[in-house]
Amino acid sequence: FTGPTIVKTTQVTEAPARQLISHIAELQSRLAHPHHWTEGENINNAEKLRQLEFELRRRQAMGEENPLEI
Repeated sequence: FTGPTIVKTTQVTEAPARQLISHIAELQSRLAHPHHWTEGENINNAEKLRQLEFELRRRQAMGEENPLEI
């Protein structure tokens, strides 16, 4: 019976994509409101956002059908 295996595989590949999108959105929100964070936190948030956006562009450049999936 392959039904649950297919569902499980779909959930495994969608979870990282959702996490990446959520993390990028959270960091963008934090950087849009810098007065809520210390200077050090703002620097760290900006760097992490840069890294995640680089990863997204890397996946797109590799021609992946859905670059948000791992």
